[in-house]
Amino acid sequence: MNSLIVLLGVVGLLPSIVCGGLALNATEKLMSTYKDARKYNEVCWLTAHNAFSSKADGWMYYQQTLGFEEQYAYGVRSFQIDLHWYKPIGGGNPYIALCHEIAPGYEMLPGYDCSATLFQLALGSPKPAKEFFEQVARWLSADSEAIVTLHLENYVKGPEGKKALNKLLKETGLKQYLLKPTFLFEQGDWRTLGQMRREGTRLVIFSDNPEDGMINVRAYRETKYSLAAFPNCEMRGEGRDKMKIKPLLLLNHFYSRSVMIGSYNDINSYNAIAKRVNICHKEQGRLPNFIAVDFIELGADGGAREVAGRLNLESASMFAYFSGNDVLDATTPAQSILFHDDL
Repeated sequence: MNSLIVLLGVVGLLPSIVCGGLALNATEKLMSTYKDARKYNEVCWLTAHNAFSSKADGWMYYQQTLGFEEQYAYGVRSFQIDLHWYKPIGGGNPYIALCHEIAPGYEMLPGYDCSATLFQLALGSPKPAKEFFEQVARWLSADSEAIVTLHLENYVKGPEGKKALNKLLKETGLKQYLLKPTFLFEQGDWRTLGQMRREGTRLVIFSDNPEDGMINVRAYRETKYSLAAFPNCEMRGEGRDKMKIKPLLLLNHFYSRSVMIGSYNDINSYNAIAKRVNICHKEQGRLPNFIAVDFIELGADGGAREVAGRLNLESASMFAYFSGNDVLDATTPAQSILFHDDL
């Protein structure tokens, strides 16, 4: 039997696998692990860091190769995006745009006017957030099982910004899907995925802006985001839970300056991510609810997608209680979602 498992380890490279008589591709396998009985904080979501900054959308300095639609098809259901006001050059009404105001060798520019973004784009203006929100609305409309999470780095400040963001959610049809914030989430009292699906509240929005009325980032703990400086499970501040008491954990697995240098098949490998998952589990007694990576589709042995699916097969209690042992066998990714009896 052990020989069979080792032999089957290459199956993760194939586009589909037969489970229970049905051929499931890798994305369908992951989606099948989001069971109705699980609470939102009892599963792990594949997360795209700077999901908007992609080669597909014309960025020269980018953290993703795939565009939004391709990321979603790959299994991403959690997107980290930055919101800024942008006033079109030459006139026109300002709009909320997807901008990244840091570029290699440059500091964040003052005024949040998307100047650095224009430098990074090969051509054209920053993508309006409205276009992305409309895309999310289409996903939610097309699939009643889909649950999508947005992590906003939101520089659209003040009462005007809050009004504009809420107007945008309403205009794009996202408002009807929004899970309304409550302090109970910070205590771990999240809805089950089944409840979210039945009630239609299948959009979760976290924001670092305490003024915008979304679920604030204080609802979760988060690791720091430079693998070079912080390779273990060091906690980020900036409004996040550094006391390690909140019921959600976001594991950032990328470099502060991500470029396509070196092998992201190694950086994003099942082995590399599994090791960090185990470190966090030993330190904090819980599994990550979000694994955020650059170049989402890269990673040996299935990478972040395989890790997320594997973690979703653990007991729900593993997302809340300490066991004292490694969760993942980082050297044997074949013992994963591909061979689990539950599928």
